[in-house]
Amino acid sequence: MVAEHNLHKDFPNKVQQFEELREKNPEFAKLVEQYDALDKEILEIEGLVENSGDEELNRCRRERVVIKDKIARELQG
Repeated sequence: MVAEHNLHKDFPNKVQQFEELREKNPEFAKLVEQYDALDKEILEIEGLVENSGDEELNRCRRERVVIKDKIARELQG
């Protein structure tokens, strides 16, 4: 199933803090950009009729989880 993983939906009670961090913290903004780029890549791979990119898809998903964990830690700090 093709599904976008929007960070605002994943952290609904942290939207204001999320946006403030993104504006004020370049490292956090870079994490968000990396996350969004990976999510887009995953959506493209998942959308392929002939999904021959399983290894790439799994790599991207793992990397997205790592980045999301970093974002979550920043939001808790």
